[in-house]
Amino acid sequence: MKGSTRPPTGVWSRAALRYHVAFFPAVCFCFAAGWFELTRAENGRAIAWVYVVEWPVFGLLFGWMWWHIVTGRDTRRPSPPRPHGKGDIRDDDPGLQAWRAYLVELEHDDASTDRAPGSG
Repeated sequence: MKGSTRPPTGVWSRAALRYHVAFFPAVCFCFAAGWFELTRAENGRAIAWVYVVEWPVFGLLFGWMWWHIVTGRDTRRPSPPRPHGKGDIRDDDPGLQAWRAYLVELEHDDASTDRAPGSG
């Protein structure tokens, strides 16, 4: 697509390989954990039946996320950067004034505790 700011994506693109490396082991781990929990559930651990369902659901969720990212279906747009500078907060802002008063109070407390007793 001409004029597009998004990098070209595809299942075998160079950018997608990072996601393959991250998601494939995660999906494999989830299904292996589900298989492990199935063996535990069959041996009498009742709580393991919950994990028999939970781990494959996590694997499917990872697979779904991987597919949407790799195929470019992630349609979210990044938010524009906020400008940073001195003009962001006005000097008459009540929160800024309270913060400055708090800092002055802290400096005063530090100065009074720094003096040794009987020295001044």
